[in-house]
Order: sequence, then structure tokens, then C-alpha cells
Amino acid sequence: MTVLAVHWDRRGGAGAANCEAMLRAQWPRAAVRSVAADGAIGLDVATAEAGAAGLAHGAGGRLILAADARIDGRADLVRQLGLDAAQSRDLGDAALMMLCFEKWGAEAVDAFVGDYALALWDGGSGSLLLARDISGQRPLHFHAASHRVAAASMAKGLHALDWIPRGVHERRMLETLAGLPHEGSSTFFRGIERVEPGQALTLTAGGRSARAVWVPPRTPLRFSSLGECAEALRDALDTAVADRLRGAGAVLGTHLSAGLDSSAVATSAARQFGGRVVAFTAVPSHPLPPLPDGRFGDEGDYAAETASLYPNMAHRRIAAPARLPLEDLAWQLPLFERPDLNLPNLAWSNRINDAAVAEGIRVMLVATTGNATISYGGAEAIEALLVDVGMAGMLPLLAQLRRAGIPVRTILGQVARRLLPAGAVAGIERLRRRPSDPRLGVLNLSAPGAAAVLARHDTAVAASEASIPQRLGMIGRPDPGTYAKGVYLHWGLELCDPTADRRVVDLCLQMPPALHFSGGQSRAPIRAALRGRVPESVLGEGRRGLQAADWFAMLTAARPEAAALLDDVAGCEAAGRLVDMAKLRRLLDEWPGPDAGFGPLAYRFGLLRGLSAGHFVRINSPDAPAGID
Repeated sequence: MTVLAVHWDRRGGAGAANCEAMLRAQWPRAAVRSVAADGAIGLDVATAEAGAAGLAHGAGGRLILAADARIDGRADLVRQLGLDAAQSRDLGDAALMMLCFEKWGAEAVDAFVGDYALALWDGGSGSLLLARDISGQRPLHFHAASHRVAAASMAKGLHALDWIPRGVHERRMLETLAGLPHEGSSTFFRGIERVEPGQALTLTAGGRSARAVWVPPRTPLRFSSLGECAEALRDALDTAVADRLRGAGAVLGTHLSAGLDSSAVATSAARQFGGRVVAFTAVPSHPLPPLPDGRFGDEGDYAAETASLYPNMAHRRIAAPARLPLEDLAWQLPLFERPDLNLPNLAWSNRINDAAVAEGIRVMLVATTGNATISYGGAEAIEALLVDVGMAGMLPLLAQLRRAGIPVRTILGQVARRLLPAGAVAGIERLRRRPSDPRLGVLNLSAPGAAAVLARHDTAVAASEASIPQRLGMIGRPDPGTYAKGVYLHWGLELCDPTADRRVVDLCLQMPPALHFSGGQSRAPIRAALRGRVPESVLGEGRRGLQAADWFAMLTAARPEAAALLDDVAGCEAAGRLVDMAKLRRLLDEWPGPDAGFGPLAYRFGLLRGLSAGHFVRINSPDAPAGID
């Protein structure tokens, strides 16, 4: 794992001290730091890393590459470069990438599979290329001013420079409070942009240009049977998992719930890894209240049943904290550089990280992107099916959809979305969702830009779910880079998500929509792919697991801490511009009684998000008191 720093002053002059400061701000304990410079144009590129070098030179010194990367499918690149096994054996990822840039130029980035963020300086063209993988597994931020550019893995690296603006990006914060997906280059920090997932951004003295590093396939594959599709999915996932075992050592960590995604990843790892696999399952610490229909709250038994099939897999149940540790926001927000939207889940995730470190684990497999890739094909795929087969073609499939457990109401709703004009759908969604959306209740409606955010909210909830761009949004919009980097910097764990692998994504986007409901079951390809790998009880479970199902009991135990945090946040003028403090106060004062059960969602999506966002604004305000973070 590597952190990057780039400083380019077009007026000339060395800036190595700037890069050193940027590296220290991101990773104070890094053992190895490397700096390369082109003094003629005032450029310095630096890396701090653990393990393989992230800095490489090429083309007689014309090219300088800083890469935070794990490149997969290396054999394909080695073959295309014409290298033999001896030449490639000791070649690090950055060195391999440099050979690709030497042969193919800046377009070489299109060929990279894996998790990466990179900065490539080309002294011949006077250009700086910044690029990230398609799902944003590694972060990359930058600030471009009139005569100088700085880039760093984390925003805190840029804040080490005194000419970078301070403060939060208020429009981006309003969008987060409204639950809108992250789009565009803006970040939570004023004046700091991100390289978007899957983007190659070129900066020159004359301006900037951006393009996609990958064009998603749009031609459906034609499989002879569900079994053929399942075999292709199994092979792609196994390859993605195998590539992510590099660097794990003797023991590998993996998340394992009762769901299909983590079960697919964990069992694939157990089948291929030569050492011990430790599977972690989050379980509730409170008695469970009645849950929403179709959900269950303790996934421990199903996960244990899966783990028992593999002799090299040990299973650990990790109880969520009984009290939601709101005091952890003081270090979590600066670490992950974002206001976390799901504090109950973050609490058990942190517990799993602690346990993994105690087991000596260095690589942790997750399946965060699985809903958009390997297990896509529930109710969200109905509109895609309509687009593929048309209204007439849907009639013979209705019985399959009903056998797959899709409610008639859901089917009819998707049909209506196809038949009604887009404006009518948006109007219906506005009337149906806005009054009851708990996230909108804590957004300060008088904030500058709030009206535009609400309008975008209405457009977003009415948008088609059938198009490839919408599915790509499910893959790229979460942008997990700063979280993954924060986990590494704090725990030393490298998070790896095989379900976000570009080869897996390509295959899943090309599956014909009707296959998702083959045989009258939802998510048919992944269920078929996992047959024989996971217990039938897991494959046949029609309900969905609900993580942190006891979230309201956790929050109720932390009510005094929530009140104290609100007192602190309410004193911040910038936070008050964005968050409806009066609404947060009412939620605290009107706390539901013991019969609240699962808990009103206004507390999870309103109170907790408001407190997290407000505290983030407070600690990042230019006039923040010293030491509050």
C-alpha cells in the first residue's frame, strides 16, 4: 500500500519539502519515502510505501510514475509486452505499469485491471496524468491553481500546504444529507477535487481534459443455459479472488454474512488459499426487536454453517458494541475524510478490524460491490428485463417473477415507470417519497443551494434503474477509496473487493436480464454458481440479512453522548447553516419509549447523519478550535 504526493509549480523551483510534508500528513509512520524531481519545471513526485516501490522512471527519464496499485491479470500484460517469466518475476507493479506506458503511452491505463491510483508525469508533453480504477478502490485528490498543482492520495496531504483552501464544500454536504449519490469531482473539502472512479485526468499548462479509462460492454452474452452462465461467473470470481490473495501471508481475513456476496467470496478464498482463512461475522449484542418484513437480524448461524464446510476456515462472531461509540467520531472523521452515513455498521466493522489485527491478518476480503455485480437480479432488475424483452415479452415471464418472490406491486410499479412519461414518474415520486424521507428532515431547507439539492433528489429517485449507466453508478458512486486507505493507515489492513473486479463487472453487465430470474428464482446465476459451495439453507433463504439490526438499542444506550455531541455541533455556525439543529434537538427530546421496536428511521437516517455531518463541518471549519479533532 502506498500514499502519493505530487507538487508542480509551473514557475519552476524545487518542491521536495512540500512533498515530504504531504507524505507526513498522510502517513506519519511510513518507513520508506521516495522522491523524484524534474527541477526544470518545478515538479516533484513522491511516495511513501510499505513493501514494493511505488515510484518508477521510464523513457530515459522523460516519464515519472507514482502508483498506489495492485495490478491484476499481470500475465496478460507480460505477454503483450513480450517479456519472459524471468524478466517479469521480480517486476513490481509500478515497474510493470511503467513498461506499459513506455510501449503504449498514456492509453496504457486503459489496460490496467486491479485497484490503483496513479500520477504520471510526461516531461516530453509537459502533462500530468492522474487516474483511478473503475470503482475507486484507491483514492486520489488534487488542487489546481493558476500556476501550480498538487495531488495526494488523501485530502489531508493537500492540507499540509498553506496555499490550499480550508473548510467544507457546503453543496456536497447538503447532497450527502439528502442521501444523494456522489457525482462529479467535488469532495467534502472546499477547493479540493477528486479524480473520479474510472477517470483519467490530464493536466497541462493550458488546462485539463478527462476521459474514461474503460468502456463498459453493452452487447449481451448468449449463454446456452443457466449452468453455462453460472460456470462463467464462478470462473471470473475465482480469478478475481486469486489475484487478491497476493501479500496475504499465512492467514487471510474475509467478511462472511448469510448473504450470497460474502459467501461467494469467502468460499472461493477457502478453496484457493493455501493457508488459514478467518471469516468474520457481525452479530447483534442486544435482543432483536420485530424486524421489517423479509429481513432477519442475526446472520451468525448461517455463516457458521458455511464456514463448517471448509477445514481451513475458522469462524469468528464479532458482537457489535452495546452502546454506539459516538466518541469515535473524533478520530474516524479525520481518518476516513468523510461524514459516515452508517455509524452502526461502522461500529461493528471497526470491531472486526480490531479482531483481524489480533489474528495477524494483513489482507481482508470484502464483497461491498456484490449487489451491483454478482448478485444483481432482484427487484432492481425488473426494469432492465422490461427494456430487454418489451411488454409483450414480459407476460410469459410474470409467473417466473412471482415464483422468484417479487411482489405484484413491485412488478406493476416497474411497468408503470416504463409506460408513464418521465415527468409524471418524477412527480409521483416527489409526492410519495419527499414527505416521508427521513434524511430530508434534517437538511436545513433555508441553506444556500438547498432548493437545487431537493430538485436533484426528486430527479434521482425517479431515475430509471434499467440502464447500464445506473448500474455503473451503483459500482462507482460509493467511492470507497478514502475508507479503504483509512483502514490501512489505522489498522494496517488491505481491503480487497473481488466483486468490484473489472473482469467480473464486464461479465455481469453482459448477462441477459431474463437469466437473473431463470427457474423462478431471483439472482439465479449466483445461486447456481454457489451450488455445492455453500449450504442449501443459505441458497434457499428468501429473506435478507439486516446488519446492525439492534441499531436503535445501540443508539438509545448512547443518548447522553448524542446530546453532548449535539451541544458541541450546535455551536458551529457553519454546521447550523446546513443542518436543521432544531429538528435534531426535537428528535433527542422526543425519544421513543421501549416499545419503539426496530426504531424510527428518522433517528438512523436523520439524527445520526445530522450529528456526523455537523461534527465533520465543525472540525473542518477554518475557525475550528485547536484540538477538537
